[in-house]
Amino acid sequence: MKSRRFVFNFMNITMSTLLLSVLGLTLGAQQCLVWKEIAPCTCLNETSKIEIFCEKMSSYEQVVNTLQNKFLPTDRILLRISSSTLQDLPQKSFKELNMNIENIQLNNDNLTLLSPSSFVGLSQVKYLSLSDNNIGIVPESILESLPYISSLDLGRCGIQYLAERNFKSVPNLDTLMLGGNHISQMDSNSLPKNVVHLHLGRNKIKDLNGTLTNLTNLEWFFINCNELTTLEDQLPLIAPRTILLHAGHNKIEKLPQHLKTYTGLLSLFVNNNRLASLDGVISRMRKLERAQFEYNRISMLTKEDFLETESLDCLCLGNNLVTSLNNSLSPLRSLTILNLTHNLLTDFSLQEIKGLMKLRIVDLSHNRINSISGPTANLIEWETKITELLLNNNELISLNGALSGLPSLLKIDLSYNKILEISPDDLIGLDRLKVLDISYNYLTTLEETGKTVLPSLNELIASHNKIKILNHDFHGLPVLCWADLSNNQIVALGRDLVRNTRCKEQYTWGTLKILLQNNPILCDAALPEIVAAMEINHTRISGVSHCAPLSEQPTTAKPNGYLGFVPEHDINSVLNAHPTYQQPIPYAHNHQSQNELVSTYQEPRDKTQTKPSETNSAETERTTSFEESEEPHTINTGPPHDSTSTNNVKPLHSYPDVEISNTKHASKQLDTLLETQISNENTHSKVSDLKTASNENQSIDQPLDPLAQQKQLDKLTMQIEQLRLKVEELTVQNKILSHTINQSVAPITENNKTEHIHYEEVAIHTLPNDEPYLDKVKKLTF
Repeated sequence: MKSRRFVFNFMNITMSTLLLSVLGLTLGAQQCLVWKEIAPCTCLNETSKIEIFCEKMSSYEQVVNTLQNKFLPTDRILLRISSSTLQDLPQKSFKELNMNIENIQLNNDNLTLLSPSSFVGLSQVKYLSLSDNNIGIVPESILESLPYISSLDLGRCGIQYLAERNFKSVPNLDTLMLGGNHISQMDSNSLPKNVVHLHLGRNKIKDLNGTLTNLTNLEWFFINCNELTTLEDQLPLIAPRTILLHAGHNKIEKLPQHLKTYTGLLSLFVNNNRLASLDGVISRMRKLERAQFEYNRISMLTKEDFLETESLDCLCLGNNLVTSLNNSLSPLRSLTILNLTHNLLTDFSLQEIKGLMKLRIVDLSHNRINSISGPTANLIEWETKITELLLNNNELISLNGALSGLPSLLKIDLSYNKILEISPDDLIGLDRLKVLDISYNYLTTLEETGKTVLPSLNELIASHNKIKILNHDFHGLPVLCWADLSNNQIVALGRDLVRNTRCKEQYTWGTLKILLQNNPILCDAALPEIVAAMEINHTRISGVSHCAPLSEQPTTAKPNGYLGFVPEHDINSVLNAHPTYQQPIPYAHNHQSQNELVSTYQEPRDKTQTKPSETNSAETERTTSFEESEEPHTINTGPPHDSTSTNNVKPLHSYPDVEISNTKHASKQLDTLLETQISNENTHSKVSDLKTASNENQSIDQPLDPLAQQKQLDKLTMQIEQLRLKVEELTVQNKILSHTINQSVAPITENNKTEHIHYEEVAIHTLPNDEPYLDKVKKLTF
């Protein structure tokens, strides 16, 4: 339904746009009546004037031929010619166009010389822009022809010097744009006294030379990106109308005390300077809403710094040297954004933001915070409603329950810290939390998160930790949709991991996606069974790992409540669960009950046993290390044998020259091996009997006992059956390995590409839905 509605709306918008194009209309304005006749120029009818746009014109002559006598003398014209070549303009005149021009914009038109005669008769012009032309000087002679001009843009014109006479002919000038030039010197009275908006930014000014002191009408002025070292005695003496001052990117070491009189200031930008302190300069600015002090050398804040700045909405103090806040923020009742990133804070108390009810975002990232404290134990409702808390790239080891008093939090970033564990108290009361980032820490388990319910959490990022097993870790996350657990040490997933979890976003049920990139569990031989078990619970496992050869991969050592290989020292530390399956029982002799588990197979313990051949480096890109108490692929169906057992049958993989490629070939090799083994067994038995007879000084050979011989044959029969089971297991695992290799060399598509960014999913390819084959996999895997 949503997709249909989107298509319908898209078609409506497309048809409306086409209709407007056919009618010669655009959204917000109507094309003028002569728009076809003035091509390649275009025109729009505004409320009280006509705007004409000409781009990439080859000469001014072309402009004249295109626009001449096309408009009425009563039409008020805005003429913009940009990105053109108007080198013939000095020999021409705007009078040739025969139109009433009020606004002229000649931007980036390769102008270097201007003639006063070109602008004769333009007494109605109020706006002139010559920006992005290399004229090099203030065009005084041109300004004399435009006595009523109120706005002048000379940005990026290569001007180096401002003389006192430059603007004498334009007394009504109120907006002067001189940004992006090379001005390094200014006469003391070079600027018009009535100017209201002034832009001197991005020049080479080292000293303002008193040019601003008498500009009492200034509302905003830019002096940013210059080489100023001080503003003392350089600002307007009286500035009742000034609302914005931008002095960023200079070398200012101290704020001028005279700035305290600018009580009407709304925005102050002094970022990227050399300030060491604020000195209480802005403490009386009750109307100040935005203050940016990033990239300075401020080391300490005091209570006097913000004493009466009750309207401040955004305070940016990032990239300074602040070591302490000293309860200086309490007067900031209107503060919504607090940026303290990249400072030297070693601890932070939520008491610093107590009572700031409008505060929403707190950025404390990239500090040295090793301790964070919250509300007192008996305080239930904490006096703040922040929604986003950034504590990444600090030195936190624990949270000490400090966040439990922030019920309005939507996002917490705790990445790149040294957190060892998260207790249930750390997450109590965070009912609105949607995103939790605890990546790049030292966590070994998320078990405690399952003991606290986070009813709104949709995204959990816990990559690059040391997590080994996931058991009940998601039990407190009922609507989780994305879990990034990549680059951990996960070897097993609890069968009840997602029992209480079902992805839900914006009232819509979805699929929980778990990213297990670069975890050992992706190399487990039982991976298809793990994936299938998760998908039953609306969960999809994603990720790619470069696995060791199949002979070195672990399998589950014994039945347990987990999916994947759980080493002995790990499984003893978690709660055991009763498995829902049974181990395969090898064929037993008639004298033995089928309910008794056979346990006659044992790995050889001889020190002279042949070492496994080294793994070919071409077969794997990365080898995952496991700590195992048993050899891989051991079929352990009962208690381990005593070391004195007479079972000397060697495991199949102990023969270095044997390679099992398929079942038929393996059976032939098996018959040969068994004949040799039985022959060796008989020989060993005879030699043993001879030694026994010699030791007992018996000179007469004793007859063979038929019962003992039958017992030995029964034992060999069971060993043969176990070897056959081993062959079948290796054959199935060989198929799994072949399938994995085929998938790994498949071309990259939208379904199997991998990026380490959440919501970029890589689906794991499972085995075909072949019931007999899958049954065999399940039996032999467990």
